[in-house]
Amino acid sequence: MSESVASAPVRPRIALYGTFDVLNYGDLLFPHLVANALDPALHDCIAVSPTRAELPWRDTVPTRAVADALRLDARLHLIGGGNIVHVRETPLPAYDNAQFGRAGAYPSLWLGAALIAAQGGARLAWNAPGVPAPIDDPIVGGLRDLVLAASDYVSLRDSASIRFLGAASPQTGAEPAVVPDPALDIARVWPAPALRAHARHAFERHGMDMPSAWLVFHLNDRYWDGEPAQAAHIVSAITRALNATPVLVAIGPCHGDDAFARRVGETMPAGAMVVDDPVGLKEIAALIAYAEGYVGSSLHGLITALSYGRPGVAVARPHMVKFAGFLSQLGMSERFVTRWEDARTAAPRLLQPLTPVEISAITRAQDRIAGHWRRLRGLMTGSPGPAGQQGRARLAQWMADAEAGAGARDWRAFTRVLAGQPASADTGSAAVPCNICGGAGLRPGPVSLPDIVGGGAVCAGCGASARHRAMRVLFDVLRKRGEPKQSCIRFCEDRVLAGGWFADIRDCDATVAAPEQELPIGSADIVACIDMLERAPDAKRLLSAMFRATRADGFLFLALRNVPGYARTLDWGFPRGDRMNEFRKFGADVEEIIHAAVPDARIVVAEPADPVTGVRTRAFLLAHTPRTLSPLDQTDTPLRAIAIPVPTP
Repeated sequence: MSESVASAPVRPRIALYGTFDVLNYGDLLFPHLVANALDPALHDCIAVSPTRAELPWRDTVPTRAVADALRLDARLHLIGGGNIVHVRETPLPAYDNAQFGRAGAYPSLWLGAALIAAQGGARLAWNAPGVPAPIDDPIVGGLRDLVLAASDYVSLRDSASIRFLGAASPQTGAEPAVVPDPALDIARVWPAPALRAHARHAFERHGMDMPSAWLVFHLNDRYWDGEPAQAAHIVSAITRALNATPVLVAIGPCHGDDAFARRVGETMPAGAMVVDDPVGLKEIAALIAYAEGYVGSSLHGLITALSYGRPGVAVARPHMVKFAGFLSQLGMSERFVTRWEDARTAAPRLLQPLTPVEISAITRAQDRIAGHWRRLRGLMTGSPGPAGQQGRARLAQWMADAEAGAGARDWRAFTRVLAGQPASADTGSAAVPCNICGGAGLRPGPVSLPDIVGGGAVCAGCGASARHRAMRVLFDVLRKRGEPKQSCIRFCEDRVLAGGWFADIRDCDATVAAPEQELPIGSADIVACIDMLERAPDAKRLLSAMFRATRADGFLFLALRNVPGYARTLDWGFPRGDRMNEFRKFGADVEEIIHAAVPDARIVVAEPADPVTGVRTRAFLLAHTPRTLSPLDQTDTPLRAIAIPVPTP
């Protein structure tokens, strides 16, 4: 190594936190935006995410895992952007193997980032992230207030985020600023002329000449309750009205956008282009930048359109305040609609060229973002203020104040506030031992999805949750003890059943198209399907096959992850990537569905209680005769037989 290279000064580093490790266009823009705005010639901007996943898109920025962030020796730790400030468990399977799992992935990006800054003696700021829902847990709120007080600069992307975070409370000592989503700057980072070739290549890649006019659509089944053919009908109607070619772009494949785009595209007329496999960010930006307009459910798709001076319409649920929060700052609230039918009606008007007033509003918003960048650059060169230093000292003390045996006394201590429980590897001993492994230690479980009954209070020994222990109560009553010749077929991924109970236990796949081919009639004493019927392509077919596989004195045990769920079952017809590849979300009509699939079964709804916490869960038991399930009558478990009334002729 030459002397000049060896003595070259290390440039100051910026650690930027966000979900830059999953395929989602909007989130992946931020490393480019920040690096450009904070001068890549002077600083190194390093993207930090829950994992170090390598993405297939050609123009994404490599990430470092949160676990590596302290070793980066960054001068500034920067939170955001994107809708990342919350403490909820994410449904994204990509974070199953992250250091803190699905429950800790997002909290690590703001709570963890703040503690890393405090531990490393670095500065802390916010890059206008979003807060999707109120943070009202008092334990989380206590740490939040410390984090805000430790921040040299707090910016959020809309007033709802400030309200949801609780950042305006006098206890925080912070003065949050509202900054329009910085992605509105993308046209200044990638000027439109430099993107035209990317748009042309996208059409060539799909065997098409670049048309004279096209419209970009982003469809997400989270905001669409109908059949794909209905979506195709609306897209076709909008493009006919504007004499343009429809282009369906999968902006967020991590949410299953690619699969839904393909399903809609299958019913589109000839001439439509389905970009279900974008090659990169610039291809998506280029298709929007040169389109006649944009219609879709991606906020950053809309923001990109407006940044390049193209008209757009956002379609999403009313509670998705991020859309209204952004558009209200531009005086363009009418560009947010809550139904695709409304988008069809409004498109001929809203997809006309932007007016001078609208263009001026976008320019003013971009100028506010420029002021935001100036403030961040000042943090890299100026001296730390006493308020932020004192706040970070209090955060460091918070880490040091962990009780003996309560887990890490470093930045990882943010896990103390997850699920509203003190963080530790062991939250103490349960009065009643775990009925699965016999252990007495408990630890905080992941923050459960809101429709799971009985999550949390995880056994420190075997990892069983309250829900698992409650289900074990039923098996302990119904299984035939001391009979080694029993056989079991299992559709599940947990320890509710023990393999040692059976002479033969076979694990099966709920996702096969023809389940009866691997389920011989009368071949098992117990068939157990726990949280897997949601992933079956044909739920009724699998139910019927599983019940036929039980012996005359055997039973089928069925637990559903998302019951009670909706009033009616919603089956979207394909495996959604954002819901663990599930085909459906069961509703209150699930009893009718079960009865229709197995009309000859004796069906009992049981609600056993976890012996440790008392929390109840729900399970369905299907047998050939009432005698099989009669042992449950001698327990205190609430039971109810399903009796579907026969329609009156």
